Amino acid sequence: MSAMPSHTQPGLSASLPVKPSVEAAAGHPAKVKNDQLPTSRLSLGKRAPLALARHLIVFLVGVAATLAWQTYGDAARHLIVPAASGPDQQQLNAMSFDLDAVRRSIDGLAISIGTSIATSQERTTRSIDELTASGRAVRPLQKLRSSAAPSSCPGA
Repeated sequence: MSAMPSHTQPGLSASLPVKPSVEAAAGHPAKVKNDQLPTSRLSLGKRAPLALARHLIVFLVGVAATLAWQTYGDAARHLIVPAASGPDQQQLNAMSFDLDAVRRSIDGLAISIGTSIATSQERTTRSIDELTASGRAVRPLQKLRSSAAPSSCPGA
């Protein structure tokens, strides 16, 4: 005997729940029309009124919000304005002075960076000019080119 009880063994059929087979879940031939499986989607005729109802609800909520805004907008604005008082003139002046100081500091940094770059470029140019004038830079390059030429073309 197998370890799994079968539905043919006496006394077990009443105690075990029976699930319908996969073949039975596929549907009866009478229910299936035109070789299509039954679906749980609603037909277009039933979906259209539901879509219309959703759009109508959204539209009515928008109308109610507009009417409430027009009716109570001024009263709400008067309640909000005193609570959110704007910054006074002294605070604005202090912030503008701080911004001016930051701008001057950034301008100074830009000038110093530009000056250091210009001086390093001038030094590099002078060094290259001195090496070229003395001929030191040309000779090692000529030696490198003459020694590398035969090995770079093995077929020549």
